[in-house]
Amino acid sequence: MSAQAIVPSANVFYEMDAKDEQQILAALEGQIVDELVYEVEGKKGLSYTGVNHISFKMGHIKVLPESMRIEYDQEEDEYTAYIIAVNEKYNLSAPGVAVQPRLEQIHVVDPATGKYAKDEKGAWVWTQRKDRFAKVKAMSKATRNAKRAVIPEAMMKKYLEYFLALKTGKGVEPPSFEDTDLDSIAKKAAKKVPSVVTSPKPPAPPATTLQPPVQASSTPQEKPLTEYGAGVSEGLPPIGEGEQESQTGEGEVMSTGAIQALLEQNGCDSSLVDITEEENGIVVKPHKFLGDVWGGYNDCLRGIGATWIRAGRESRWIISQ
Repeated sequence: MSAQAIVPSANVFYEMDAKDEQQILAALEGQIVDELVYEVEGKKGLSYTGVNHISFKMGHIKVLPESMRIEYDQEEDEYTAYIIAVNEKYNLSAPGVAVQPRLEQIHVVDPATGKYAKDEKGAWVWTQRKDRFAKVKAMSKATRNAKRAVIPEAMMKKYLEYFLALKTGKGVEPPSFEDTDLDSIAKKAAKKVPSVVTSPKPPAPPATTLQPPVQASSTPQEKPLTEYGAGVSEGLPPIGEGEQESQTGEGEVMSTGAIQALLEQNGCDSSLVDITEEENGIVVKPHKFLGDVWGGYNDCLRGIGATWIRAGRESRWIISQ
């Protein structure tokens, strides 16, 4: 018997992602899925069903079906799905991105025994076949990622603790959050952000300088959704359209080292990107397609005024100085 051995990754992320795929398929079959949290190699994470449960309980999370887009990359033989989710309470929107191979890994069955085959080292032998649910998995994962991006981390942390308590049989009340709780946690997180180098500010104008009066608008303006919330009726805009106001403040300059430290503190592997200073600002360029983790980098860099420029292999973030 000849078969190519394909050794699946033992990485915790991929194992949890595989479990999510099982939940997606179970839901398609009409099964009731009640596993809200995973524990893999000591690591804990919310399941596909868990994220949907939190989204439902919050009541103001929705996805925009008109923003859905699925692309097929023939060279990589994989599907990439995009969709936008909106948190109406906090006036926040974000894209969800997921990549799914067109082929799935399956066990090779030994015809002599009818059992799963192993190689001479005792490892399972795998082969591949067309996955007829690949598009469904890609879209479901993209939706999961989009919802996660607009749920406050503090809320997910509290629900993770709640779900873990439920698994032990404890009678606990579901968490409830006030805005003050979220603000308190956000302030603590802000203290961890590396300091920026502040350029000297220009001297104040002379007291005799007259400033033109500012005319206040008499018509209240509705606060728009963030970067990805506009223009979705025409399909998902190219990622990075629009401008994000810098949170570093006027006169402040982020160094390449500070940006690298900021990425690491937010759980983003800085070794996956090149950070260089160019004429038009600091450029952060991925070495390769970041897939599901792109959203984490984008959220972190948008906070310091970065704009995502989508240009195929030359895609990058630019932080104007």
